[in-house]
Amino acid sequence: MALTTTASGLQYEDTTVGEGAEAAKGQNVSVHYTGWLYNNGEQG
Repeated sequence: MALTTTASGLQYEDTTVGEGAEAAKGQNVSVHYTGWLYNNGEQG
């Protein structure tokens, strides 16, 4: 899947898209994620 870039520059990728209901504004959600910091284009 391709990366999505937000207006702030945040990039994200949905690696597994579920079949459940989509969250609405004001609802709480629980997520599992892994984040990386990049230095000069390399994952560090």
